[in-house]
Amino acid sequence: GIRDLGASMLFQKGAMLVLILMCGQAHADSPSPLQPLYPLLGEWRGVGEGKWGRSSAEAAYSVVLGGHFIEGRLRSVYPSQSANPNGETHRARDVFSYDQARQRLVLRQFDNEGFVTTYYQNVSAGNATRLVFEAEHLENIPTGWGARMTFEFMENRERTVSFDLDTGSGRGFERYLVNQLVRIDKAAGES
Repeated sequence: GIRDLGASMLFQKGAMLVLILMCGQAHADSPSPLQPLYPLLGEWRGVGEGKWGRSSAEAAYSVVLGGHFIEGRLRSVYPSQSANPNGETHRARDVFSYDQARQRLVLRQFDNEGFVTTYYQNVSAGNATRLVFEAEHLENIPTGWGARMTFEFMENRERTVSFDLDTGSGRGFERYLVNQLVRIDKAAGES
């Protein structure tokens, strides 16, 4: 009677717990959808060249919030020069995630000028060493503009990041900035 009902409930709860743990372990063993971004992880330094002149550039990327996101902190310093007489320091925060419904990587970028851009991965434009993100939503930017970010990973701990803008002039995307960066720390798994 009651003893059998209690044992049956205990068995059901135990079986449910085992099932939950097994599903959790299977999920933990599957590769992260953020894995294509892992080459970004670490600290980077280099130079930039673009519409505002030459800059020093640095970036740091890390996995955050239980492995669901990759956060980047970026800084470029433009000294006084002909293309930018007053000079400036540009800062940005990148947050990468994975949109399961669209099966695409997403980049949300926030910068100190008040621009916020949501980019979706353009899978057909990339490959194993090149990730391309095209803007789907731009905040505080004129209507009709577009933006594209391209990350290219080379051997020898190097990468480039290209930023292209389409100002709606009919000329399409034009190169606005290229940062050439070198990893200054060891990536996970390096010796």
